[in-house]
Amino acid sequence: MLLIHLVFIIGGILLLRISKKIIRARTDKKGLYFKRIEKRTGSMWALADLDPLVFVPYLQIVNIRIIESNWFGPRLELETIQGKEILTILNVLSRKEKEQICQTVKEFGI
Repeated sequence: MLLIHLVFIIGGILLLRISKKIIRARTDKKGLYFKRIEKRTGSMWALADLDPLVFVPYLQIVNIRIIESNWFGPRLELETIQGKEILTILNVLSRKEKEQICQTVKEFGI
């Protein structure tokens, strides 16, 4: 049992170490790319970083904003022609990085 706990602790440390190299969102002249989390079980959330980036062209973006919450902190909300979506996987980014994404999207698209 102790061995299993050690494996999880070491695995968590390694995951945190490589998480800085994972790309969760990026922008270019065509649109916004981000990772989307579907409704999954807890074990599948850990593998969400392996999913491909979802592309949304700037023409489909109606609004992007930062929502303040005492419980969750600042979160990004993306409003497209299809509807609103909270970009949950981007919660790990700093507020400055979220503001930079909003600024870039508004500069190119909205």
